[in-house]
Amino acid sequence: MINTELESHDCPWCQTSEYKIVVSGPDLLAGLPGRFQFVKCSNCGLLRQEPRLSWKDLLRYYPLNYISHQPLPVEEHNILTRMTRRYGLQKRVRFIKRYVPSGNWLDVGCGSGLILSEAKYANTWSLEGLEPVTKQALSTSRKLDIPVHNSAFEEFDAPNSSYDLITMFDVLEHLLNPIEGIKKVSRLLKANGYFIFAIPNLNSYDRKLFKSYWVGYDLPRHLFLYPHDLLEKMLSSFDLQIISSRCVAGSHGALKMNLMFYNQNFQSPIIEFLVHNKIGDAILKGIDLIPLFISDLLKQSTDIFFVAKKVNRIQSASENN
Repeated sequence: MINTELESHDCPWCQTSEYKIVVSGPDLLAGLPGRFQFVKCSNCGLLRQEPRLSWKDLLRYYPLNYISHQPLPVEEHNILTRMTRRYGLQKRVRFIKRYVPSGNWLDVGCGSGLILSEAKYANTWSLEGLEPVTKQALSTSRKLDIPVHNSAFEEFDAPNSSYDLITMFDVLEHLLNPIEGIKKVSRLLKANGYFIFAIPNLNSYDRKLFKSYWVGYDLPRHLFLYPHDLLEKMLSSFDLQIISSRCVAGSHGALKMNLMFYNQNFQSPIIEFLVHNKIGDAILKGIDLIPLFISDLLKQSTDIFFVAKKVNRIQSASENN
């Protein structure tokens, strides 16, 4: 039996308890019990789930087929599916290589090792993963033959300045205390190291369109969502300077999830066909190709990527003058 008792927390950035409710609803992904809500801090604007489950109870809301735990592309039997899945990963790796062509790379929340499996083909990085789900961490380490630390990031420890690159793809919104998480990223990075991460984009078109059914809320698994100006302040306070932001690949998968969530209440046979039928999926891909490409260019896609560089405060001040 799942415990749905919720715990209250003040805003971790400004310690304010006052808030306004943004959205509330059930677990749309796994259909597990409970009703949850995102609120907006009345002082700084950070969005947080309030109240929320304890970490122990929250782990039970991660289904075995959660997106980060999907099989590796090489394990796909369908060649077209394998190529399609690798294409998105290849775009991410090329994006990363522009900033960090080699060095020590830690991927936080690596899951089944999707991005690390593609990075291995380049053979230029010393790769490590971090995954809190024990069974998944052991499986990923064995399949990729790389170290995968079985730990939540909050509990992970390593010497200062251990990494040239730390990545978090759709992870920062899951951390129990993102402020401590960002602080730890800064401590673990070498001077001039890079923190490259993706988060749900509060400015995305699909958030405006799907409202409470937006996949970026993903209650109760997502704990925080970040206005971009506030995120810049958070990073800067720990010597991490945002140097780039962009949407790397408009997500067909995210659009399908939005439609699936929406259709749980509206039961449209057309939507059902588009999201659950192979022919319908192909039609949807043809329909959404150009809109998703445009949303990428305008930085209005579901996820947005940020590149932050570790700089000392003196260097950062001199560059801004």
